[in-house]
Amino acid sequence: MRMTRNLTLLLAATSLLATPLVAQAETGPDGLPLVFSQRPLTLSKDTLAIDAAFQVLQFPSVSFGGITVDVDPVISLVAGASYGIDQDFEVGATVLPLVLSPEADYGNPSLYGMYRFAKGSFQAAALLQAVLPVQDGSDFTLGLGVPLRLAINDASRLDIRPGVGLVFGDSTVANLSIPVEFSVNFNRPFFFMVRTGLTVPDMEFDFAAIPLGFGAGYTLGSGDTPVADLQLNFDMPSFLNPNSDGDAIVADLWTLTVGARIFLGF
Repeated sequence: MRMTRNLTLLLAATSLLATPLVAQAETGPDGLPLVFSQRPLTLSKDTLAIDAAFQVLQFPSVSFGGITVDVDPVISLVAGASYGIDQDFEVGATVLPLVLSPEADYGNPSLYGMYRFAKGSFQAAALLQAVLPVQDGSDFTLGLGVPLRLAINDASRLDIRPGVGLVFGDSTVANLSIPVEFSVNFNRPFFFMVRTGLTVPDMEFDFAAIPLGFGAGYTLGSGDTPVADLQLNFDMPSFLNPNSDGDAIVADLWTLTVGARIFLGF
């Protein structure tokens, strides 16, 4: 059905080039800074970051001919890693995209490379990402993005990550995604994020949506160096639908994510 297709494209546009579960860390003469909001776009040289996340994706109920059908949530466990080749060039992969429920399955792994070409209080990078079609019925997806980061002060920053996801199926579909995230440190270990932006599935602005999300995290450290970031995120990827003929606000499509990033230096 068209509704199912548009929902699938919307989720793809939202997730492909969205801000990573845990933002990436800066390099410096003494290693990675502890404060989350002070970190730049790419990992420091010879730093390995290991990521793991448990996620629940809840779909809204679907009505057919006056009958309402509840849709089972999708529960996933995702793990991957990133590595800083140097302070401006980072590569990474999602190697364990495991679907646990309603049916166990191995999802689509992905890999990416990101090069930072602007430094300082304003940073910019070029991102290339590929999603491999391992899961039945999926298609190869290529993501192109330009992540941007603006340091507001020592305790807060703004991230904007415009990008396009190209899905190569029977026909090529281009999903536009512009995630926006504001993050702030209340003190050195505790941080909080607010997310919004714009998603346009298949470049059809009639189905454009404005997401809304919140997150909180805590950094475990050794002195002034982070050892791990722990995060809890809640996101509604289709919260506001300006051109909808029905409900403009959709709050019953949401994801809840609990995750961690561990930093290892070599």
